[in-house]
Amino acid sequence: MFLLILEQKFELWVHNTYKPKKYKKMVSTMLAVYIPCPTKKKARDIAALLLQKKLIACANIFPSTSMYFWKGKLHNTKEFIILAKTMENKYKEIEKIVLSTHSYNCPCITAWKIDKSTAAYTTWLKTMVK
Repeated sequence: MFLLILEQKFELWVHNTYKPKKYKKMVSTMLAVYIPCPTKKKARDIAALLLQKKLIACANIFPSTSMYFWKGKLHNTKEFIILAKTMENKYKEIEKIVLSTHSYNCPCITAWKIDKSTAAYTTWLKTMVK
């Protein structure tokens, strides 16, 4: 009984002493957006459009071999991947533009949150994306 009372008093003391700090919620998180395209030209065109509209700060385009099933058949194709860096609050607009300009019926448009970045790069990205 004594230990139970002591434990409860300790928990109360810890709770009152170490109250959680309030943190400012980030307005938007950095994202890496992944978009495979059928040709290098299509990848460049989409990346250029997103850059011109200030929806992404930069885009890397690299060749890839993709394997997938489509309409019951296994495909093995060459593609060009756009890896674009942006802010989370721009994703919906990026998705809308890519869906309207991409040649695939069901294009892959995915994004991952960027958990770590140098302060200088983060600042640069935020200034480039309007």
